[in-house]
Amino acid sequence: MSKIAVTGCAGFVGSWICDKALAAGHEIIGIDNLASGVNFTPSKVEFHELDLNDNIQSVLNGVDAVVHAASYAEIRHNWEDRSERQRLFKNNEVATISLLEQMPEVPIIYLSSASIYGSASQFNNKVLSEKDANSSTIESPYAASKYACEAYIAAWSHKRQVPWYNLRLVNQVGARIHRGVIVDFCKMAFDKKHIHAADNGKQRKNWVAVEDTADAIVYILNNMNKVPSDIYTVASAERWSWHDIVDVMKKMYKEKYPDDLDPFSLTFEDRAGGAIGDPINLNLSNEKLSAHYACIRPVEKYVREALIALGWSK
Repeated sequence: MSKIAVTGCAGFVGSWICDKALAAGHEIIGIDNLASGVNFTPSKVEFHELDLNDNIQSVLNGVDAVVHAASYAEIRHNWEDRSERQRLFKNNEVATISLLEQMPEVPIIYLSSASIYGSASQFNNKVLSEKDANSSTIESPYAASKYACEAYIAAWSHKRQVPWYNLRLVNQVGARIHRGVIVDFCKMAFDKKHIHAADNGKQRKNWVAVEDTADAIVYILNNMNKVPSDIYTVASAERWSWHDIVDVMKKMYKEKYPDDLDPFSLTFEDRAGGAIGDPINLNLSNEKLSAHYACIRPVEKYVREALIALGWSK
């Protein structure tokens, strides 16, 4: 059994990582400042309500590895206000450096983002791989913060000669989800019985079951002698548009209320993409990761679980 520190343990992905690591027999030290407004930390986690910019060295003493899931994960409002970009810098770059300076010389797994690939993903339906991301593909402050943190993780780990893993995550789905298109659509359907999407829905993106991502991380924790330090894309073969989400919502409603009319009306903006810097038609390969772990859980099952957890079609 190893002692693992998980930052961002209270959030959607972080709490799933804790669940899976506990089930694998690890002892978990959890750190979260609860800024997201949720706390899904499992009861068996030794939880510390702390900011990564605080003094956390004593909490990290004795850990065998760190999973760094904490992040200010906001892309839609990056360009609206300077305070948003300052918040990104403080909670992503500065917090990551603070963690690296205070943690022991142990392996680290960092949860990065596929936003790093930018709109390069839309050209010629190309299947992207890790080498296709560089400074010219960054189109949002959020993506820039993730790309910078990847570099910090690699630099500190090279200096210490410890294993490191930058995992670029695509759209995660499953129970406990608390932000993103599924949450937005549920809220609009509940509040106004009307869904308005920010784009025309022609873009399709990789989606992955959060349970697959958590299992991949635990696999790496348990097999660092087999998985080389590197950048890995965590993706499945499934690509979804928001139309697919709407179809599942309607299908679930009809299964429960077969004689009812449609549960909501639908409108959308006639444009290709939503937020500035949000990757369009994301089509990524997880070839490097799948040699070790393949993400194959069916996404619709986890979309349904997310919708059930949000109270849809009760």
